[in-house]
Amino acid sequence: MIKKYNYDPEKHACCYDCSLPYENSKWVDVVVSDFDWELINPSYYKGGGLLCFNCMMARFVDIGKDNVQILGMYSGRIKHFAFVK
Repeated sequence: MIKKYNYDPEKHACCYDCSLPYENSKWVDVVVSDFDWELINPSYYKGGGLLCFNCMMARFVDIGKDNVQILGMYSGRIKHFAFVK
């Protein structure tokens, strides 16, 4: 079962699972479909929550979903956002 968290203002700028800060240079923004996101959403709010790439993928593995399409990706080190077609 996927863990759900209540909103915690102290935790809003980091991964809900591993606490990696959003500002960390290792953070990579990954965009998945709304449908896929709701399968692993760490909060009780539609579209809410924040997960790093590793924790996002771990949640997909936990539910047996191995065909997740990455729609876009952004890394602060790369300085651009790429949409996958």
